[in-house]
Amino acid sequence: MADKLSIFEGVSVDEAITKEQYHAYYPRTNNFNFNDEIRININNEDQYTFPQGSFLYLEGEFNEQSEGTGECTLTNNADAFLFEQIRYELNGVEIDRCLKPGITSTIKAYISFSDNESRSLEMAGWCPFSDKQPTLSAGKKFSVCIPLKFFLGFAEDYNKIIINAKQELILVRSKSDDNCYKNSTTNATKKAQIEIQKIEWYIPHISVSDEMRLKLMEAFHIDKPIYISFRKWELYKLPSLRNTRTDIWPVKTSTNLEKPRYVILAFQHKRKDNFLADTSSFDHSSIENIKLYLNSEN
Repeated sequence: MADKLSIFEGVSVDEAITKEQYHAYYPRTNNFNFNDEIRININNEDQYTFPQGSFLYLEGEFNEQSEGTGECTLTNNADAFLFEQIRYELNGVEIDRCLKPGITSTIKAYISFSDNESRSLEMAGWCPFSDKQPTLSAGKKFSVCIPLKFFLGFAEDYNKIIINAKQELILVRSKSDDNCYKNSTTNATKKAQIEIQKIEWYIPHISVSDEMRLKLMEAFHIDKPIYISFRKWELYKLPSLRNTRTDIWPVKTSTNLEKPRYVILAFQHKRKDNFLADTSSFDHSSIENIKLYLNSEN
């Protein structure tokens, strides 16, 4: 009610942020072969960066073998399966890690995104709808822009800037590309390989007003702590179920400081590293009943 009576107050304009602009950072090497470790550094600690708004840009080529039967096509979320793991480090300290980003991001995306959100991520290679599958250009070329928050809980939850810190994004290439494509022909023999030609990390640089810059510097000079809280995604695999009526899978997932809040369970049968099956799909496996004990509670 009082706001309606404040007729003599001036207009308040928030000018703390004066500009936001994307900058590209490149890996130390141009070789993106199987099992290679790809590091992208941000060494300029004076910049104010916003990791939540960052994304990975990938360019590549999909090459089918000249010999063999059948036809190979990319699977949903194929670009995530190109990597074995993705890590984010701050001043040399690991902040977050995503193991098997292909299967991890696929499971989470299936239950987290609405139809509209999924369609907005087609540029990232996320195409779960049957009427919209990953496409290639006439020369079998592809390019994708994948938000970092698609892989890391840190980038999804922490919505503040990072300042006065060295940042590093580490990607480990997968040992093969068999999880990135499928050959749907029965008893097919033709395989394929994906050649990554370019990887870039685009991250927003934030420019602030002089007044805001002074406040931030004063806070740093008194060593005021910065709390980085986020939900971490962890993938645990049970190699196979026993050939019995029931089975028990004990999993120790965290320390005393971190407790799991949610569990997503998914089953696959003969899909991993199998170019004749779609690794981004899951199986029913004829499971009749599941009981979960989380933090000692049923």
